[in-house]
Amino acid sequence: MTPLGWTWALACRRGPSHEKAELRLQDAVKCFVAAAESKPLVIIVSDGAGTASLGGEAASLICRTLSVNARQYFCSSDTLPEDDVLQHWLDDVRAVLSEAASRRNLALRDFAATLILFISSGVESVI
Repeated sequence: MTPLGWTWALACRRGPSHEKAELRLQDAVKCFVAAAESKPLVIIVSDGAGTASLGGEAASLICRTLSVNARQYFCSSDTLPEDDVLQHWLDDVRAVLSEAASRRNLALRDFAATLILFISSGVESVI
């Protein structure tokens, strides 16, 4: 962390096989400094599973859902989230993906994606 705050860089690129098949980018990312006094950095990265028909959409839903949860959490807390809070966030993600699958009459596995969540106050971190 710099004296003035966090600095980061990120990039996403659609791979050659996705370009050739005219598929959308399957990655999603959210990176922000939360509104808490400690100015924690929140990074959420998700990549749609190659075998999932809507993996890219799942990655976007995952990042959006966790971003909303983290922003709401840090509006009223200046400590890093405990395991029970993180579990609740993951339960929210599963519910959102399940609802998206249900609306389309698809299986939840059609919305498979990876997830990396990193939160740091600069003194301690949650991964």
